[in-house]
Amino acid sequence: MISYFGSVKPDQTDIMGHFSAQHYAEAFDQATWCFMSALGYRASDIKDHGEGWADVRHLTTFHKELLAGDSFHIDTRIIKVGQSSINLFHELRNQSGEVAAAMDITSVYFDVRNRRSVAIPEPIKLAALLREQAEAGHDPV
Repeated sequence: MISYFGSVKPDQTDIMGHFSAQHYAEAFDQATWCFMSALGYRASDIKDHGEGWADVRHLTTFHKELLAGDSFHIDTRIIKVGQSSINLFHELRNQSGEVAAAMDITSVYFDVRNRRSVAIPEPIKLAALLREQAEAGHDPV
């Protein structure tokens, strides 16, 4: 699913005029939060339930350069849903639909007070599993 739309601002470029690596990370982070929201997670869950997400692994690959003024979108799919973690794959695509960068990310659901992982809430986990099955071309449960 498309999880984020953006465009490269001039102040987001590095000394060579390319979209800076720090801003790729920011765009992927925004895509993650939008995707989690689509699964049913709300930022208010941090305050209301003391639970949230912590990224524990990022692997970014860069394929094509983006320049100031370029628009892009991020496609996100689920690689794996675990008991307390989710592994996502983001593809940042340029205006032509070519992959400019990709990120493989693992996030763990955790208790923010005790700082330990906990099970993903069933409604969010079910939504993730249904999306994972749909993306794999299987009939939903």
